[in-house]
Amino acid sequence: MIKKVEKIAILLFVFTLHLTPYTFNRLYGQQVGVGIEFSPPEEIGVKKKGKRITNRAENPFLIELAERFTIEDKELNNLHNRGYGYVELIKIILISERADKPLEEVVKKRDKGKKMRKIAEDYKLDYREIYLEALKIRKEIDNSLETGQPLIKSTTTPIETRESEQSPEK
Repeated sequence: MIKKVEKIAILLFVFTLHLTPYTFNRLYGQQVGVGIEFSPPEEIGVKKKGKRITNRAENPFLIELAERFTIEDKELNNLHNRGYGYVELIKIILISERADKPLEEVVKKRDKGKKMRKIAEDYKLDYREIYLEALKIRKEIDNSLETGQPLIKSTTTPIETRESEQSPEK
């Protein structure tokens, strides 16, 4: 008889523990939980508190980058919001331009988890050059934003720069 009572007491205790968060929520209007909560992203164009949410980039870096490569800033903003970093975006743009492929094609490969080096190799491009150029562009845009001076589009590539350094002008 005692063992049966102990089993019932244990079940009742476990049941009570299980319902505690629900009970707190119902009685006190507070949510109790453990873990990480993710809320779905808000839809673009939906009104929120009287404001219309747009997909236009308000990030000065992305606007400057879009102007430099004549790309829609909202497209860069979407990628940045999905987690792409500045240098990563620049590398994707450079690979896309040098391989003469649409930006979406390179992004799809990256979305599948492919390394940037492998994507560059797929298009027979030198990843090191792309990486160095991306860092250079990042620095140029950062400097432009800090000084407030408009960015002049650089037309030199790392190869051209190295060649001009090797042959001194007389």
